[in-house]
Amino acid sequence: MTVSLDPRLAEKLKDNLIDHRQLVRSHRQDLPEIRHWQWAGAPGPGLHRPDQPVREPV
Repeated sequence: MTVSLDPRLAEKLKDNLIDHRQLVRSHRQDLPEIRHWQWAGAPGPGLHRPDQPVREPV
């Protein structure tokens, strides 16, 4: 299946990916809207404390 995007939207998405990649490389963390994102159907692990390692949910 082929999806056709408006060229302006495609350019905006590409620019967002470039900006995100640069931010991650310079600050070593995702944007807040990505870093704090959770699946809507299940509660998340809560807030992460920077002094503790990140662990996979069990």
